[in-house]
Amino acid sequence: MSWTHNVAESDPTPVTLSRVEAIFRKNNVECEVDEGGLSTWIQGYFSFFQLLGEKNLVFSVRRENSELDISKLPIVKEWANIRNSRGTVGTCAYEVADGTIRFTVAHAIPVIFGATDQQLEEWILTGTALLVEHLETLNEMLGLAEAGWIRP
Repeated sequence: MSWTHNVAESDPTPVTLSRVEAIFRKNNVECEVDEGGLSTWIQGYFSFFQLLGEKNLVFSVRRENSELDISKLPIVKEWANIRNSRGTVGTCAYEVADGTIRFTVAHAIPVIFGATDQQLEEWILTGTALLVEHLETLNEMLGLAEAGWIRP
């Protein structure tokens, strides 16, 4: 346990997608909010944020690659299992559809008690950086280009 004299600049308030959007705009990241959640691009990866009730902020970072040979699937499975058992933040998953392998890393933050602006920004920026790092590890393993997608 540690003691600190740091005092938050504000009291925790309910987490909303509007607050998440404000954090991205403050950091010059374009994003779009609709009834399903907030979507944006982080370092070439599609990222999605949603609130599950008022209890959890769930966010994911995804890479989609139709050029990856399906024979590499055992490597992807091994990567997901290793990251999930030894990784820091996020759950790694993969899906195969129409010959395309999709890699997703997702994480949930309990927000039932709200968050200060400082807390929320730290959770989002640090969390997404870690999720992107997971996918970059996969890129290196498979010899893939750095960016997940080129934004349309």
